[in-house]
Amino acid sequence: MGRALKEVLLYFNWRRIAVFYTDDGATRRCYSIAEGLRKLLLKANITNVLNHVVDKAVASEAEMEKFLTTMTQFARIAIVCLEHEADVRKFMLRAQQLGMTNRDYVYIMPDFVRDTNRSEMWLDLETNRNSDDRNDEAKAAFKPTMMVEMSTSSNEELHSFKKDIIRKIKAPPLSVSGHVVIDDMNNREPNFIIRAFDKNMKMIQIAEALMYKPDGKTINLLVPEKVIFESRDGVASKDVPDCGFFNERCRVVTQSIIPWVIIGVLITVFLFSMIATGTFYYIRKRLLVNEMAKMLWKIPYKDLIWLNDKSRRSKSLGSLRTISTTASDETAEAIAKGDKNVAHYKGVLVWAKQHQMSMVLSSENDHNHLKFMRDLTHENLNTFIGLCIDAPHPVSIWKYTSKGSLEDVLHNENVKLDWFFKYSLLKDIASGMDHLHDSGVKSHGRLKSANCVVDNRWVCKVTDYGLFKMRTPLKDPKDVIPRVAKCESPPFRPSVNLGQDTDVEPAIIQLMNDCWKEDQELRPNFKQIKSIIKQMARGRSTNLMDHILKMMEKYAGSLEQNVAERTRMLTDEMKKSDMLLYRMLPKTVADRLKAGQPVDPETYDCVTIFFSDVVGFTTLASRSTPMQTVNLLNELYTLFDEIIAEYEVYKGPSPTIPNNGSGISKLHTSV
Repeated sequence: MGRALKEVLLYFNWRRIAVFYTDDGATRRCYSIAEGLRKLLLKANITNVLNHVVDKAVASEAEMEKFLTTMTQFARIAIVCLEHEADVRKFMLRAQQLGMTNRDYVYIMPDFVRDTNRSEMWLDLETNRNSDDRNDEAKAAFKPTMMVEMSTSSNEELHSFKKDIIRKIKAPPLSVSGHVVIDDMNNREPNFIIRAFDKNMKMIQIAEALMYKPDGKTINLLVPEKVIFESRDGVASKDVPDCGFFNERCRVVTQSIIPWVIIGVLITVFLFSMIATGTFYYIRKRLLVNEMAKMLWKIPYKDLIWLNDKSRRSKSLGSLRTISTTASDETAEAIAKGDKNVAHYKGVLVWAKQHQMSMVLSSENDHNHLKFMRDLTHENLNTFIGLCIDAPHPVSIWKYTSKGSLEDVLHNENVKLDWFFKYSLLKDIASGMDHLHDSGVKSHGRLKSANCVVDNRWVCKVTDYGLFKMRTPLKDPKDVIPRVAKCESPPFRPSVNLGQDTDVEPAIIQLMNDCWKEDQELRPNFKQIKSIIKQMARGRSTNLMDHILKMMEKYAGSLEQNVAERTRMLTDEMKKSDMLLYRMLPKTVADRLKAGQPVDPETYDCVTIFFSDVVGFTTLASRSTPMQTVNLLNELYTLFDEIIAEYEVYKGPSPTIPNNGSGISKLHTSV
């Protein structure tokens, strides 16, 4: 019986119970059941929270009430075993009076019904007194009860079975008795049946406990579970109430907080409505933003202000006058170059490329391609700003670079590129192309020096990529296809003529030839090209700005030496000029002339004029050689200059007498 009770508890997941039984000290039927159950509960992880024993055959109503009152605080499932059937009726009536026969409670009665033909367990059967007229009340009290009994047969079936045993025991098969379970005491464990009352208070057999299935499904329901608990609205009772034994799991909503609950509900509904509305407008705005983003590449032709093309400038709304006040050095430089493809767009210099073929935007992919190109950013990719499709011819707009294309830089004789600048330009091109190949554009298609531009920081950028539908063939296919189809050996390639004194590294030539391989599998990709160019640095610094600073320092040092040398030469020449000037003019007059001041004529009351002449100069000159004559005159007049310099006399040639000199004194006092 104990095992059958355990299986019932486990099947319905009742793991918290209370036990109430009587012990008459003689048969001890209930004691044996309770003791056997106690040992099994420990192994099955079922807790007996309340165990009440009445040490006599008959339990008083006071004992019953005490147990029931205590049970309300600890359990909802009770196993009740009483020696007398009348006590069971009293127990259930007391539970009814205490309000403990509702859907929350279940009372399991082991081995209660002794008379299998009796189903009205609530009737008062005591004959030593008058009826208490509480049968209807008792009938309602028995709703939450279950009876677990040993499976037996009726008397007629048992009598017939005895006759069959004597007759069939003699016939084969011999010693076949079916499934039999023997316990530790060598007693056979019988099967048990579980009975309960339906909603009409009719006792029905709801399940059977099959003891011969120790490891299988012991409880076999004979009716659906909702029928078992039909009197409880088809819901099985729980061993612990949803709100707990003291209602600690549930909050009591009183009349005082109902208004606050209503306000909270209204606020929640309002907030939900606001969130839903905000979400709707946000999604709508994002959709509009996405649609606008797809068209950001579209540039109106009238918004372009052309710098050097008067024919196109008249078609735009802007003019050079509008940007003259804010023209930067870059703008002035672009105007000076006279490039007709340079324009202003929203205050920014741009470079416009005219296309002969128009691009038909026939699909969503075309719009996405233009949007992707506009969003593509990299240090070595020139920025694509947009496309003018309302121009006489389609015009693609790119960011302007002040140095022009790499082709322009290479053909500029004033630009001397050393090895480091060449290496930096190569690295920039490889980096830009590597990023382009990894992007959605995938390829360039016409990489050349004209499509590589250099900005004012000497950073090389790849330009004119994408827009494949607007490209025109560079050459007539009739000229190229026949030569390629011939499979010339070696294949048709551009010629490379290098002089003997070239400084081009052999690795560059080898890389160029590898890129011209006929087999595309043998051509290096741009990741490999980047690695090869990096190896060319050979441990040297690869920072362009550091290199430029070193060049500037070197140039500054050389310039300082040149300036010092030129200054010294200028000082020497100025000294020579001053000496010559002072010999020709009075010092005061010479200083005024050097300062750029006018020399006014002056008069003196008294001056002394000295005339000198070389007597017989003609005879001496005829008898002397030219060099002797020159030396004579040089020594004579040098001595004369030294003498007059001591007395601050002005020397001047005589206008009428050759071979003579004149001096005027006292002129210095007036200056």
